[in-house]
Amino acid sequence: MDDAGNFAESSECKAVLRGELDDSGSIKDIFSGFGNNIIKVMREEDFDKEVYERLRDSSWVADAEVKKRDWSDIDYWENTVVINQKKADFELRGAIDEYGAGRVIEMAVNDLLDNFTEEGIVYKDPKDNVGFFDDQPKAFDVYDTSAFILFDGTPEEFSPMEKYRFEGAAANMYKQFAEDIENKSTMDLEMAMNKVAGESDYLSDNHLDDLSHFQDSFDY
Repeated sequence: MDDAGNFAESSECKAVLRGELDDSGSIKDIFSGFGNNIIKVMREEDFDKEVYERLRDSSWVADAEVKKRDWSDIDYWENTVVINQKKADFELRGAIDEYGAGRVIEMAVNDLLDNFTEEGIVYKDPKDNVGFFDDQPKAFDVYDTSAFILFDGTPEEFSPMEKYRFEGAAANMYKQFAEDIENKSTMDLEMAMNKVAGESDYLSDNHLDDLSHFQDSFDY
């Protein structure tokens, strides 16, 4: 799990974890790091090693260095996982302001969500977790056990049962992203749904009247 860089074992990083907490959930604590970085800490048992191994070298997730440390001396855990991640230039609302909702959908669907689909990967948690790094859409908040479903192989290799499971999960990924666009822009939900469907290679161009139709619209 220990990769390049020494930031996560430095006294500076320990000082960050003693500082002001930005956010805390059931799985991890999040702090502002130095420069354009954020620091996330979690128990090793909540860290998804399989996701990390499969995605850490891809262009679809935010750059991060990951280390395991014994930080029980500062009230974390003996097996604390520390993620030192680059912060997005724009999270979704800022990207919409910068590029426009239509362009954000085009980039995120073509360069992120469809790529996950083609690799048999489903991002379970795209809401609030798609950002733009150097004008590239990437997933962040990606290494905890609730972030992804990894299927074995690409969709062409799936059994009928795997394909059924995959199509339901993938349709939900696109649906959640469309909802997030609607919540963070002036685009109404119907327009967002149809724009997402129009940009994806795996959603039919049939008119989507409501979110439940994503399930029927998806076909790899």
